[in-house]
Amino acid sequence: MRLHWTPAILAGLALALLPWTGASAVTGPPDGHAAGGVCYGTACDGKDPADTGCTENSYTVRSGGVLVRAYAFGGYVELRYGPGQLVGGRRTCQVNWARFVKQGQGADYNVWVQRRPARAIAGSDKRLTQYSGGDEGTGVIYSDQVYAADVPAMACVERAPLGRTGPERAARTAADAPVCTIAI
Repeated sequence: MRLHWTPAILAGLALALLPWTGASAVTGPPDGHAAGGVCYGTACDGKDPADTGCTENSYTVRSGGVLVRAYAFGGYVELRYGPGQLVGGRRTCQVNWARFVKQGQGADYNVWVQRRPARAIAGSDKRLTQYSGGDEGTGVIYSDQVYAADVPAMACVERAPLGRTGPERAARTAADAPVCTIAI
């Protein structure tokens, strides 16, 4: 039996495949609001880069050809950037996040990215997103993201305080101190 490709069958097939072709009439939500896993502007702050699609085409930031990376706790923390893509004339993502790659398992860490204002103002740095905990056996821990298209950002890691609070937390050693990349 031979299948006949009538215009109606071809039109139905084209409509069925349309969502996978990348064709879209979406122009992006107004005022930076996130929609359907995509984010714009500061609506990206505090979200998981994988959930928003911002890890697509992402890379470790470079300064003068050198990876923006700091070595700490038997591994390294690096500043990642998700450039996003043009959707309806607007660019999605444009975010940074911290990724800590460690050797071995067993300790918990706090990992965060912080945005710095274009002009340095005393006390203006703020820890915007943080992930605390283990790596679930992968050796990689990453923070949530921040929109930082036009301001420097830096990635940081510290050993988690192991349940210590108050004065006990202050008793941490220099070996537990936070380690950050340069701000770029």
